[in-house]
Amino acid sequence: MYTLGVIVALLALSLTGFFFYGSVVHRNSIHELKISETRTNGNPEVMVSGRLIGGMMAVRKAEWKQTGRCIILMVRTGITRPGLRDATFHYDIQVPSDVDQISFGTADSVVWTRKN
Repeated sequence: MYTLGVIVALLALSLTGFFFYGSVVHRNSIHELKISETRTNGNPEVMVSGRLIGGMMAVRKAEWKQTGRCIILMVRTGITRPGLRDATFHYDIQVPSDVDQISFGTADSVVWTRKN
């Protein structure tokens, strides 16, 4: 009985965490991933947009982190609910001079490389 209670508690905790925090989307879970580049004063600005595959998930937020000379764009999802229904995203990244690549989801999924 104790084991069953622990399993139910862990399952409830996992579902609650996913409901409020979401998971990072991988590139193969995106339909119509579009990457475009413009230049402002010689500095590149990269626009990344797309739509989630499937109907139960919605984009919760998009954020990025710089790791070395790479920016990793992470789109987080959540279960569709009132106030969280949009499955599309659009994110603009002003690329600093010390960045050569942009990845989507994970560092090995490069979607943009600086042209010399």
